[in-house]
Amino acid sequence: MKSKLNPSTIVSFFSSGFHLEGDITAENDVRIEGEIRGNISTKKRVIIGESGKVLGDIEAEHIVVLGEVKGKVVALSRLTIGKNALFQGMAYTDNIQVDFGAKMEAGIQKLNKQVNEENLFLSSKTNSQISHAQNNIVPSDDQNLDPAIASVS
Repeated sequence: MKSKLNPSTIVSFFSSGFHLEGDITAENDVRIEGEIRGNISTKKRVIIGESGKVLGDIEAEHIVVLGEVKGKVVALSRLTIGKNALFQGMAYTDNIQVDFGAKMEAGIQKLNKQVNEENLFLSSKTNSQISHAQNNIVPSDDQNLDPAIASVS
């Protein structure tokens, strides 16, 4: 009898000292402790550990930044920025938590619930300046078109 692994219960782990130039697409949780120069996309959770560094865009259901991220993040349900984190870029989410001590140079924009999740997934071009996701974000009626700019030290 051959057992099958369910990819949604597995964590892809990129340990400290690991370097990758390229995009990651996964069906499961992803944890980064090394360095990724590229985009990360999953329908699950992405955790950037304290020693982790991502230079690229991230899209996931839940994103936790404990290390360093430079790029755009699209967190479909929740974005957490830890106390020792450095985040530079643009964040799209309905739910954000920023711990005291986090360093941010970021724009933050609320996602519109009517946007189709499939349209939000990132383009495959590594470190693209304009991606498919940003063009499909629609501000809610009670929101300005300009994203809020947050600078927290």
